Amino acid sequence: MAKAPNFKKFRKIVGNDIDALRTEMLTMRTELENAQQQIHEVSLSQNAAAQSLAAIDGRVVQLGRELTNQLHELSNDLEKLEQQSDGASAETIAQLQATQIRLATEQARYEITFRQDLAEIADQLRRPR
Repeated sequence: MAKAPNFKKFRKIVGNDIDALRTEMLTMRTELENAQQQIHEVSLSQNAAAQSLAAIDGRVVQLGRELTNQLHELSNDLEKLEQQSDGASAETIAQLQATQIRLATEQARYEITFRQDLAEIADQLRRPR
């Protein structure tokens, strides 16, 4: 006669397997929640960096337009003054040219600062959190 299987032992093995699976699922669920939280934090950080970048870009564009307009106005003034060829005009032209150079230098400085800000933001986005 065949020996009857030991169902109590089988139940214990299955029960242990189920407990192990539950523990593993809880661990995986916790890891998943942690990963989701990290993704959320990185997303918030990237959104903040993107907003900062957009604000900086808008400001630099505005400053660039203002400086370009000022340079254009100065250029027009220089052309008008060159048409008048008296001694006072030559001095005024020299002053305007110096001012134009100063404004061009200022615009270059703004562009350099903008590029440095962009580099800092890019570094922040590359760094792991």
